[in-house]
Amino acid sequence: MVRVCREGGSVLIVTHGAPAKRMADFNSFEWRKLVDIQGDKAQLSDLSQLINLLRAGLKDKPLSHALKDKDLLTKAMKEGTIPRSIV
Repeated sequence: MVRVCREGGSVLIVTHGAPAKRMADFNSFEWRKLVDIQGDKAQLSDLSQLINLLRAGLKDKPLSHALKDKDLLTKAMKEGTIPRSIV
């Protein structure tokens, strides 16, 4: 990354790795002394969380199959952050 970024430039890396692990990786790079590394954690929206839970439960089936599986849909909604009044 350092060789493709101009001096004073910025690089944005989006990763699903745990922040503590990922920052340890970045801090161990030999070019670490040349750059300023900052980390932050973004929160997923409620809908994104629900979709991720459904996909995990569906395995290789398409997302549309979640509407046919009442138990999976209910479980995902309870596990996620969907308001309890809907579930």
